[in-house]
Amino acid sequence: MPVWAMSLDREDSLLVLETDSGYFGKGPDIQRAIEDLHTNTPYNLYLDTTRYLFAAEEAADYLPQFYHILKGSVRVCICEPPEDLTLAAQYLDVHLRMTKLRAWWTK
Repeated sequence: MPVWAMSLDREDSLLVLETDSGYFGKGPDIQRAIEDLHTNTPYNLYLDTTRYLFAAEEAADYLPQFYHILKGSVRVCICEPPEDLTLAAQYLDVHLRMTKLRAWWTK
């Protein structure tokens, strides 16, 4: 199952990954959170198809660990992860040029 949008957040001492299809993975580092995500998902997830990654500020330090998984075209936004990842990604697809974001870059 291709992933279009994903969020990276932190809960206590765990990193939390969520996909646009609603699957979660938790772990003390990126690798274990990804392993947990794959364990909790009944499908094969293709994380390298991710177009948008919404990362909470408190989890942004972990982004370098994540880069080996993401393709160069991923857009990373440091923000409070949106509740509806699909809707947020659709909005950015349409309005990206008109949207002013505090922290945004393409890998």
